[in-house]
Amino acid sequence: MAVLTSFGLVGVRLFTTDQARLRCCKADKGRLKELVRQAKAKRDKAALQRYRATLGQIALKQMRAEGKPLAVALVPVAFLAVWCFERLAYVPPRLQRPVEASLFYPASERGRLVHLVPTDGLKSEDGWIRRFEREKDDPLACVAAWKLTPDRAGEYDLTFRYKDRTHTHPLLVGGRRYSPVDVFHSESERIVSHVDMRLRKLFGIVPGIAAIGFDPWLVGYLVIVIPLVFVNKWLFRIE
Repeated sequence: MAVLTSFGLVGVRLFTTDQARLRCCKADKGRLKELVRQAKAKRDKAALQRYRATLGQIALKQMRAEGKPLAVALVPVAFLAVWCFERLAYVPPRLQRPVEASLFYPASERGRLVHLVPTDGLKSEDGWIRRFEREKDDPLACVAAWKLTPDRAGEYDLTFRYKDRTHTHPLLVGGRRYSPVDVFHSESERIVSHVDMRLRKLFGIVPGIAAIGFDPWLVGYLVIVIPLVFVNKWLFRIE
């Protein structure tokens, strides 16, 4: 996806920019930088000021030329981003690999029994009935967790039952897509079901940037895309 994105971002420039004009701008900037060095050597302040002003004008023209390709590329990149969010953020559950499913309730329900309805194709360690326990990261919540092992690929409906309430959480196994990690059943009552999935990381090591909401897959994606854009521009001689 990163390679295709880089080709798309570079290719769109052929149709949305005046390549001849941008090449002239590049050549003029190269020549002006040489003149700047000469003016500095001669201590010619007037010439130096003229050259720098001209460089600023060229940079402004180049900046204006970037608007159209960015606008044209925005729509396909947005569609690509939606596709990636559904397939790249997490590693989908696999056959015969345990996956943990949890149900969160308000802390007032701590100690009460809750059960997950047995489902063909899923095995649960230590049975299907649990007690709500204290949630260590949130004093206002309690949690019940099941470790499930799928025997076959496909889509499952995890059905949690507590008192007279039923909560359903879809689970996709063995495919390229994955089901939602969190399903909010009642935001006002803090009722959430969760399926634990491993975040996908480039080379297994590139982390995310939590401060700005960038998941590891997105950081890895940008790590590939940004250098490839410059490489493709140089390779295909596109400005």
